[in-house]
Amino acid sequence: MSIETLRTTIDRHVSALLDICPAYRASIDEITMADYHELLGQLFHHVSASSCTFAIAGDNLGPERPEARDYLKRHAAREKSRWQWIRNDLAATRYEGPDPDGQFPGVETTAYLALSHYVAYRMPLAKLAIAAMLDAVSARLGNGSALQIVQALGLTPEETSFLLARQTGDGTVTEEIFDILGRSRLTEQEWHDVIWATEVAAVLYQRVRAAQRLYTFH
Repeated sequence: MSIETLRTTIDRHVSALLDICPAYRASIDEITMADYHELLGQLFHHVSASSCTFAIAGDNLGPERPEARDYLKRHAAREKSRWQWIRNDLAATRYEGPDPDGQFPGVETTAYLALSHYVAYRMPLAKLAIAAMLDAVSARLGNGSALQIVQALGLTPEETSFLLARQTGDGTVTEEIFDILGRSRLTEQEWHDVIWATEVAAVLYQRVRAAQRLYTFH
């Protein structure tokens, strides 16, 4: 296995995501503010857990992998306060429901978060591969779907600070991570770990998206 195996794995799952799941409703008139609030509520759990799992993964990499370890820690620092953007967007759109921090995540989100923590402790290099997969999804799927929500609900930039920032992936992060993994001299077992984690994360991510009311299967 190699970086090309990982690249092929990510391309296959991103194509599957585009083909079978997660498209925004055909009629944007059906999108409601309640749908947007539900989406933000589920994303809150992803984002609030993201920083700590990247930090844990970095802590669990030894000194022989300084570049990968430093990248994970920098990524954790970048993600650290992004949950606040979601709170700001909820407040800006006059959300009056319960605090998402006090709510349980959905079943699909819980499964995804459980994998994220498992990987951070057991196979920290795979956290990089999962981040590459998510950036590839954002690059190929993100911008159009985010703009549909904005247009359907007449939202302003102040009401969509997290969503629009999140949907601007251009594949740069994916290539950066490929370069880092390529220089990290992974063992054959580590490549197996990375590919397995990417495969499972991609499947769970599809289920998370499919469970949200803003999405439907074709």
